[in-house]
Amino acid sequence: LESVFWLKRLARSQGLLTNREKMIRRVVLACALIGAAAFAPHAPRAGAVKMAGAAEDYASMDAAALQSEIEDARRKLFDLRLEKRQSNKRATFKSSEVRGLKKKVARMMPFFEAKTSVGTPSDAKRNMAKERRAKAAEPVEA
Repeated sequence: LESVFWLKRLARSQGLLTNREKMIRRVVLACALIGAAAFAPHAPRAGAVKMAGAAEDYASMDAAALQSEIEDARRKLFDLRLEKRQSNKRATFKSSEVRGLKKKVARMMPFFEAKTSVGTPSDAKRNMAKERRAKAAEPVEA
């Protein structure tokens, strides 16, 4: 039994390892690399950086420019929806474009309403919420 341990020591000193020992080392190394990759910091998404820049642009625009941008986005939305209804091909319709246009309009509206109304932006948001509640409370006519 002692000779077996001596043989293993000799093999390790000369760089000779058994297949099982090689496999164990590979598994341990792979686990260490995967663990390190899992906790590595990630780069920020490009979309998050764009949205911050877009908000600054909307704040610097005047009411007329904001209104024209909103109308253009709504017109594109209408055209995309009309195209979807008229065509039988679903491959041409891109839902990501519709989502992007909706988000663009939603981001611009508070700036536009703050520019057109008198008061602070928080007053404009409060008034918008009141109007929405009032519309929701009205009965729908068929």
